[in-house]
Amino acid sequence: SIFFWKNNGLRNAFISENLENRFQRKVEEWKIKRDEFIENENVIKAAKDKEYYDSYIAEKNEFDSILKGDTDYINERIEIILSEISLPAEFSVNYEYNLDIKQLKIDLDLPEIEDIPQEKANILSSGKISIKQKTQKELKQEYAQCVSGIALYLGGTFFNISTTIAEIIISGFTQRLNKATGNIEEQYIYSIKLTRDKFSGLKFERIDPVEAFSNFENIRSLSANYDFKIIVPW
Repeated sequence: SIFFWKNNGLRNAFISENLENRFQRKVEEWKIKRDEFIENENVIKAAKDKEYYDSYIAEKNEFDSILKGDTDYINERIEIILSEISLPAEFSVNYEYNLDIKQLKIDLDLPEIEDIPQEKANILSSGKISIKQKTQKELKQEYAQCVSGIALYLGGTFFNISTTIAEIIISGFTQRLNKATGNIEEQYIYSIKLTRDKFSGLKFERIDPVEAFSNFENIRSLSANYDFKIIVPW
């Protein structure tokens, strides 16, 4: 029960007695929060700097490896690529890289002609779909395009590993019946030397993979009916 005319004086006295202490306390609290914030930001900055530096070093080492093209790097990249490739046709690869002559040599186990779809679909004028068996020539032509295309695909993929790879020899073989012995044997049907300079000039969106072999030295015996004959590879 204080008279209202005394309230203002009491308020001013309270402020005078407590303002400085409270101000100092608030300043100290702010300094503590500021220091904690700065310390936290420095920790974040250090972590980001390390992340950026590690990324830079990894990218630099990758570019150095691409330019140097040592055998271990080439082999490692090929293994990674082969593990990630996903194609509708099954194949397998054996390879050997010769750093001295900058040549990658590949033995390519090709898919079989039986892996090619045996039927084709056409849409009739009525809108219905007609399913028909492909002719033997159609199957052989599609098979020739398939196995030739795989060689070009792998060539382009492996050339991208390192600028030091100047030449890629790809020899494709398939499993066939030897009518003389009755045994299934691995028989080579083409061998092609891809060179980086010629390969880089191809317009892949417009080429026929079978015809594209003529741009490079190759060993291939392919008839007008797309029959592959056995060859001796490089």
